[in-house]
Amino acid sequence: MSKEPKVQEKGQVDAAYNFAVGKITLHEFKRNTPGYQRKWKHLKFLKYDPYLWQQFLLKLPVHLRLKALLDAEAISLPQLKNNMGISNAGEYINQEYPVYKIVPETLYKLAILFDVPMHYVLAPNNRFRQEEFVEYVIVAEDKELDYVISWSLEKAYYRIIEGFMVDNSTKVFPFIKDNVAYVRVDKNVGFSRFEIFLTSHICPNIDQLKLLNNKFKGLVDSIYIVDSLFRHFPKLSIIVRNNDSRSDSLKNHLEYLKSQARSERIYPFKQINEN
Repeated sequence: MSKEPKVQEKGQVDAAYNFAVGKITLHEFKRNTPGYQRKWKHLKFLKYDPYLWQQFLLKLPVHLRLKALLDAEAISLPQLKNNMGISNAGEYINQEYPVYKIVPETLYKLAILFDVPMHYVLAPNNRFRQEEFVEYVIVAEDKELDYVISWSLEKAYYRIIEGFMVDNSTKVFPFIKDNVAYVRVDKNVGFSRFEIFLTSHICPNIDQLKLLNNKFKGLVDSIYIVDSLFRHFPKLSIIVRNNDSRSDSLKNHLEYLKSQARSERIYPFKQINEN
């Protein structure tokens, strides 16, 4: 995945940047983004800088924020419906000033899919008491670790993103203090991303990393500590191959991880002289 936009995308990326830093208004951003109602795939370049990405999102009205989150992930509404069972996301992307007496379940699912706290998918006029992972508590499935790992290792023919609450009462994740671990799995063709939120700020030790590799049948390509966007703690991101070789999509994702300022590979262990 190239960090540099194509020539035809550069003007759109510049407009997004200028809007994020307050140099232009929303009206000017739309005017400088020809065909802005089409896919905003160029926003993937803004995600390289988490701070700019956050500022960009917070300046958007919520319906356009949902569109930006969806397009930056290169996920379509039909893919949401057919692959992830979210059939009515388009209703919320098209509601400019939504007010809810009860927050729709779809928005909780979208928060998990986009990997953002709940208030990012709600309009400011909706009163909502923010709690960490409330979106997981309400809509994520309670599953044993073995089930989630088995599901993660199943071959994917298209992209699927799911959130789980894994029973941690027996300390299957000894580095998580709570009795539940919040897990997000992003299954792609060629590899899966198995992400554990490190709410206790404790990282696994070397022996625990080796045990994790064993649980994934030795298919762990690498493990990173990555920034948990818009939250106050990192994630453990376990990159799992679906066979013994690296796919092109996996190679692209690893290049993306290497480019991130707040990501660090912790497994396999680096040699002293490794660049």
